[in-house]
Amino acid sequence: MKSICRRHRISGWPIWKYEFSTLFTFVSLVTMFSFSGCENSEHPAITLNRKNSTVLEVLEEIRDQSHYDLIGDLTLLESVGDVTIIVNKEPLSEVLKVLTVNQMFDIEIQNKTIVILPK
Repeated sequence: MKSICRRHRISGWPIWKYEFSTLFTFVSLVTMFSFSGCENSEHPAITLNRKNSTVLEVLEEIRDQSHYDLIGDLTLLESVGDVTIIVNKEPLSEVLKVLTVNQMFDIEIQNKTIVILPK
C-alpha cells in the first residue's frame, strides 16, 4: 500500500515533524531571549561613598539610584547616629542589609518599594 504521508522536499521528513521542529526552535529562542538578564534586573546595583551621613540621607541616595519608592516610619531613623557606608556596584538587597545591622529598624523590598519597619 502506498504511503499518503507528505514529505518535506529537502529533508525528507514528514511535514508534521518539520513543522514541529521549526515551532520548537522558535519557542526555545523566544524563551531564551525573554529570560536573559533576569537575574540582574531584580535588584539594581548601588554605589555609595558616604561618610558621617544620616541613614535618611543614605536611603534618599539609594532611592535616587534605584528609582524605588521609600516609605515607612521615618521617625525610626531619627534616633540612629551618623553612618559611613562605602559600596561599589552592590545589589540593593545587600546594601540594605548592611544598613540594618545593629539598628532598631528593618528594611524590606516590596514591589520596587523600600519599606522601613520597626524590628
